[in-house]
Amino acid sequence: MRDGTLWERPDVGSLLRNLGMVAFRFIHPTPVDRMAMSDANYANEASLIIRIEYLGKAILLGGDVGGEGWQQVQDRQVDVRSDVLRVSHHGAWHQDGLPISRIAELVRPDTIVFSVGSQNPHGHPSASTVAAYIASLPSVRVLCTEVTPRCDSLPQDRRGAVEALLDNSIPRTQRPASCPCAGSIVVEISDAGLQFIPDRTLHNRVIDLFEHPLCRIGRRIN
Repeated sequence: MRDGTLWERPDVGSLLRNLGMVAFRFIHPTPVDRMAMSDANYANEASLIIRIEYLGKAILLGGDVGGEGWQQVQDRQVDVRSDVLRVSHHGAWHQDGLPISRIAELVRPDTIVFSVGSQNPHGHPSASTVAAYIASLPSVRVLCTEVTPRCDSLPQDRRGAVEALLDNSIPRTQRPASCPCAGSIVVEISDAGLQFIPDRTLHNRVIDLFEHPLCRIGRRIN
């Protein structure tokens, strides 16, 4: 207990249930992983991977883990199959460890989400990362929280038009400082399945505004 807050360090594979039927399963790292990745250069590899489970559906949060961390997940033969994958490290490209094609095969998501800012200085998401996921999962739906210069040379100039389309989807108190693409993504799970805000039709109208969206390169969009 610290400052009135109960802190817990879960073990990999442990299951924390909260809010009734919602379960949080801790996938990575193990204590051994944390020791192996204790060097500052490998800190991202020891970040948390968590799977949220509800009504037979799953959302996998990939943390900042790169290829070496994902290699450890595969070596432990952990079941990470999920309907939605929040892609690790904002879609940064990694050359070492488990390739993205294998990550896609392990998780097999129908939807992938890139949490990324228009003005990030790191070039996230990498065009190679987006292309690798699409090549491995041809029908996958791609959602980015904000548009970046990889998709449009002047994303800030599109902000007004995008927000006009997404006005009913983005709570005003949560509007990003830059230009949204899907904005604040909401995933609703019910007996009827998964529903996303924004829905596919609305999001496609937003993507139409951009010059060269990465999620459409080499794809036919319905």
